[in-house]
Amino acid sequence: MKILGNQSRNLFCGIFFWYFFTFLFIAGKCDNHHHHHDDRIGKFNWHRFVDRKEHDKSLDIVLDVNDDGAVVQLPPHTILTIVVEGVEPYHRFVLMQAHTQELVVELSLEPDFTSTTHAVGTNIGVVGKIDYLMTSRFYLLNKWATPVNVLLLAKTGDRNDPIPGGCHSQADIVPYLAVDWNGPYFSTVFQQAGSNMSAWPSCEISSRSLQYTVYTFYLPEGDYGEEVYFDALSLMSDINRIAAVGDAVEIVERFTKNKSSFVGYPDVGVVVAVVVSDVTDNGRTYAYVPTVVYPCSRTSLQQCPKPMSPYEIGLCIFLLCTGLFLVLTGHRFFKCEMFLFGALAGSIMIYIVLGTGPTMDIYYTEFYLSLGVGALCAGITWFLLWVLIGSPVFSVVLPTLTAGFILSSVLYFLHPFYLPEVLSPLVEYSINLWLLFAIFTLLVAVLGVYFTHKLNIISCVATGSFLFVYGVGRLSMTSVPYVILNVLYRATVPEFETVNIIPPLQMREMILLVSWVMLILIGTCFQLWVEKGREQFPSPRCCNRDRTRYHTLEDQRWLLHRTRPTPPANSKVPPASSTSTQSPPPYTAEEREPLLTKPPPGYTYQAVA
Repeated sequence: MKILGNQSRNLFCGIFFWYFFTFLFIAGKCDNHHHHHDDRIGKFNWHRFVDRKEHDKSLDIVLDVNDDGAVVQLPPHTILTIVVEGVEPYHRFVLMQAHTQELVVELSLEPDFTSTTHAVGTNIGVVGKIDYLMTSRFYLLNKWATPVNVLLLAKTGDRNDPIPGGCHSQADIVPYLAVDWNGPYFSTVFQQAGSNMSAWPSCEISSRSLQYTVYTFYLPEGDYGEEVYFDALSLMSDINRIAAVGDAVEIVERFTKNKSSFVGYPDVGVVVAVVVSDVTDNGRTYAYVPTVVYPCSRTSLQQCPKPMSPYEIGLCIFLLCTGLFLVLTGHRFFKCEMFLFGALAGSIMIYIVLGTGPTMDIYYTEFYLSLGVGALCAGITWFLLWVLIGSPVFSVVLPTLTAGFILSSVLYFLHPFYLPEVLSPLVEYSINLWLLFAIFTLLVAVLGVYFTHKLNIISCVATGSFLFVYGVGRLSMTSVPYVILNVLYRATVPEFETVNIIPPLQMREMILLVSWVMLILIGTCFQLWVEKGREQFPSPRCCNRDRTRYHTLEDQRWLLHRTRPTPPANSKVPPASSTSTQSPPPYTAEEREPLLTKPPPGYTYQAVA
């Protein structure tokens, strides 16, 4: 059986080759973007202390400030003395940084680790003064029973540089960032910097003259290697390279707030750095100690990537099958389409109601059970409404609204890449955001009134392809499902309007976004080709309605223009000749009345040329 004609085969072959070469181009671009700093990986100076004695619990290392850093394999239960050299006479302080990937260490200015001038964590730092020998000493403790690899970085500053974290409430200097999780997003908290112009440090001047810029840098997806981890931290610690490799996501003037929040996307680590700048004539800048966050696990990297439960895998498979059904045969099986769109829209509304109402503290299983039951009831309700009303315009309202909602969600997901900074209040304030959502959603629905048939097919394909891409993105641990999740979080999670949602558009995301566009094109062409010559919308066949019944007077008049009743053979009225070129006689009074009943027995409808 010949399924496709020559023109259809040429069209699909052209689409396939275009998609293939587009995939190769995007894959090459993503590969170049992710490995532009690979020439630095593994070029740190390693110190393993393999020749130390068993009873030696104290070690020394000399670190030059002009080096890119050193990686030390710190033995168990050992204190490392770090001596910083290469300091110039005009330098006033040294910021010592210690970074580990999983196990915490302690860094202090004193060897007893009892004073307030010490820090505990995986991405920490301590600010120390320079002695008369032009050196500075720090102490690093490994309290674990296993060796720990530590990246050591020493950054100097002169009397014109601001001191990061110099105005902490406890009178000590906290130059590193603290991480605080709150549901689907995390916040990096930084302390106010101190001015280094007069006293040590001056907080009164810093509150008026300092500006804070927050940068992010995403690690390669699925890469939890220690070398890549250390390399990214080295890049984001250098004040001369942060702006080149990182993305500036937020600027805080005069320390109006002390934290920046970000969405925790799965299977990808993110480096967060803060640069403090003096906006006066001084113009000097200095960087806080950067930190790395792995959203897949908040305690141990052994859980990365986070495994999916059988329920989540089953849901993804269901979305894949449903998406392909809507892409290929959504409009053909119109009744199933009505039920699916009712269930989809109902699940979104019920999720928002359960997430913001008094029942938001229900258990995980009860929440999704309520969501499933509500979606089933919503699908049945919308199907019954279509059966009772039976209007094509009414039937496409929900598909077009759903497609408009997905379009608005995509624009919101990608707005950090195209929206100018001056227009950022359009998405920062909730009233502006929901107004824009309503405008774009209703715009697609209004177009459905004029292009009912074609827009219903496009809505089916766009929604189905997104469900398919959502399932694939969830199974492959990408950020594409957050196109919808970010909108739901914005509607249900408190203070989510302050969260930066900039996504990591890497190779997986680009492949899925291009695949989504290609599925829309292929599915639309396929359904238009399949539905060519068929009835545009089926009849609900409810309340003994015949399939030939039309619901408006204009449709009945169009039927009278196209057809004329032909009497039976024993009638005295001769049938109209098929070769006659004369126009039909004017309508009688009976013909002007709406055809609300069936024609008499024996009459058939014959098309008039």
